[in-house]
Amino acid sequence: MLKNLCVFGAILTVIGIFSIHLVAEDKRATTATTQSGLGIYRIRAQEASIRSMKKRADEVLKMNNISARVHVEAVMQLADRLAKEGQSKEAVKYYKAGLKHFPLDLKRQLALGRMLMKMGKKKEAMERAKIVTKMAEEDNLVVPARKMLGKKVDTKIKAIGKLDGKAPIIILVPMGKVDVLLVRDVRKKLQKQLGISVLIRSVPLTMPSYGRDPFHDFCQALRKQLKNLKATCSPDQYEAMLKQAKVREADLKRDEKIVQLFQRLLDQSGDEKVSRSFAATVAKARTEERQWNSLALLKVLRKATKAHKQNNVRFIGVTRCDIYSKNTSFLLANGYLGEIMVMSYRRFMSSFTHETVNRNRLLKRMVNQALSSCGKVFGIDGCTDPSCPRAYPHSVAEHDAKSDKLCNKCRKAFDKVFGRK
Repeated sequence: MLKNLCVFGAILTVIGIFSIHLVAEDKRATTATTQSGLGIYRIRAQEASIRSMKKRADEVLKMNNISARVHVEAVMQLADRLAKEGQSKEAVKYYKAGLKHFPLDLKRQLALGRMLMKMGKKKEAMERAKIVTKMAEEDNLVVPARKMLGKKVDTKIKAIGKLDGKAPIIILVPMGKVDVLLVRDVRKKLQKQLGISVLIRSVPLTMPSYGRDPFHDFCQALRKQLKNLKATCSPDQYEAMLKQAKVREADLKRDEKIVQLFQRLLDQSGDEKVSRSFAATVAKARTEERQWNSLALLKVLRKATKAHKQNNVRFIGVTRCDIYSKNTSFLLANGYLGEIMVMSYRRFMSSFTHETVNRNRLLKRMVNQALSSCGKVFGIDGCTDPSCPRAYPHSVAEHDAKSDKLCNKCRKAFDKVFGRK
């Protein structure tokens, strides 16, 4: 019956379409070191006994460097478990052993620092904190690392308040989730480059809901294929298919149920290759991030800043949310020339590109994009010098190829807009 209903063909069509979509839209880096097998260990880490976890961790540590790196999460999970159980010395032992194979695991570098600090080994703990502070891209790692170093950390953002004076001002407005310390570093570099006041201020705004959900889109494609299948068979055949999968038609409005239908039919078919391929495609769809409509964000930002609009002030919304516009999924910024912009740094982050974590690289990318956005909010035309930060990049690779200094033409254009000779 499954063959007659063309279930295999329908599912393969969906798998093919979605796979092409991933390659065409993401174009993510594949050269970074992978962490294969992490999910396997995480699934059962809570259930396993410390004894069995030690046995597996010790097996991993006896492997060659390449194999040990692939399976090192087993060692890290054991260290986490030991730390949780209060076995500090053993936890430190396995954290250090694991970090020899995966020193870029900054989460575990920080965890090791915390354990060392509790044990009174302050100097060694601070060395770990310095590593995290220097390399980490996200505040959830940088903030505790800086505190470990004895530094005061304030992630609060000042409200906009009254804006005085007539000198040019750029205001960076956090929208949704942002890494405040990161944005502050961008502000400093931006202000130094442009030679004008750059502020970070909050304004009352409500983030719109996401506009795209890859997993839901995938499920919609399944529904379309199911509709085609329904048109090719009799009502009795269709009902028999649902019964075979133990799914009611009324439940198929739920994404999980439509996936369940196709997966069960494939599992029952006996074709393990297609069944595994479908399961892998579903798993990939679940990992794809939701996106926010940049035009919706601009609308919110424009409304929120309307009361503070002045001839000398320009607003740039900054968000960690991935953004899109119409048919463009790869989008770094969007806005209205001479008015406002919204920029996203999500696609610059190593957690998105799967590159090695690098805070300085992320900062350069963000500052260059901010310089481009600053030019647009002040009405400056795009640049044709490929080395200039304001030149249009078609990819992150092209973004990285640019200099971090404005070209002479753009520098003069900013000077003119800012009233400088």
